[in-house]
Amino acid sequence: MNNKPILAVLIVISALNLVLTTWLVIDSNRPNHLSGAKHNSPLPAELSASKRDAIFEQVKNLYNAQDYDGLYAIFAREVQVQIPKDEFVTSMNKLKATFSDIDDGAYSYYEFVGNQGGKAIYNLYYSVRLPKSSISPKGSLKITVVVVEGNVAVYGIYLNSITQ
Repeated sequence: MNNKPILAVLIVISALNLVLTTWLVIDSNRPNHLSGAKHNSPLPAELSASKRDAIFEQVKNLYNAQDYDGLYAIFAREVQVQIPKDEFVTSMNKLKATFSDIDDGAYSYYEFVGNQGGKAIYNLYYSVRLPKSSISPKGSLKITVVVVEGNVAVYGIYLNSITQ
């Protein structure tokens, strides 16, 4: 019985596996332009300190007042198309039941997520106080925003507690 064809196939498969593994290792070490990174450089003028504070206050006030229609309305239209209002309200009710109100908060840092379709995407992070939370009184609020043609649009909010 001739094993040379089988041996040749095994050698080719092993060589392809080695090439693919090497490529994956090299590619995973390459910086990704869409991966978030903390920055010390200033944000664009559209995301000045006063604008970041205003975005936070608007989200906090609407959330605390359980004005989920108002909170839904601040999201960009393309986000509203992706998340039906009734699903959003259901999620917010669950969030409110777990965390209760956001008592206070302060801007911490941002991540530049990347540019996509002419839109600059940022994650703004705020340290928040959740005194009535069933998990922890310390929390973090991430607000994803997009800057396009001088305008800022909200693309997402994510509230979580910080346990130690």
